[in-house]
Amino acid sequence: MKYNNNGSLNLVDGIHGRKPWKGSEWLGFNRSNIEFILDLGEQRDLNGFRLGILEDNGSWIYMPEKIEIFSSKNKNNWISLNKLELKKCKSKFGMKEIPFKSKTRYLKVIINSMEKIPDGKNGSGHTPWTFIDEIEVF
Repeated sequence: MKYNNNGSLNLVDGIHGRKPWKGSEWLGFNRSNIEFILDLGEQRDLNGFRLGILEDNGSWIYMPEKIEIFSSKNKNNWISLNKLELKKCKSKFGMKEIPFKSKTRYLKVIINSMEKIPDGKNGSGHTPWTFIDEIEVF
């Protein structure tokens, strides 16, 4: 992670990332998979998850291919709740929502980015950047 101004606190500080993205609201990752676990403190009834995403191809920042959400009551056994395929997503900026129904304490989020930027795109052949910001669980 190179762009990490306030670290993981950026994901839950209530401040949504903006364009232009030069501010401190975004976390930037330069690898193919991003994974993190949310501890909600206690089991809660949940209906979904939102995550802020940015795409700016001129800066080699590309939309991830997929976001998948898992739940666990003990951080050992994980159950897939839902996934969002972003390849056909028209919006290049903003909150992406993944609906599900679950009573859980822990959520695992796995963000799959493309391995390499495709030929003909800005930064082709290189590992793309993935920029995320605010997380909302509802």
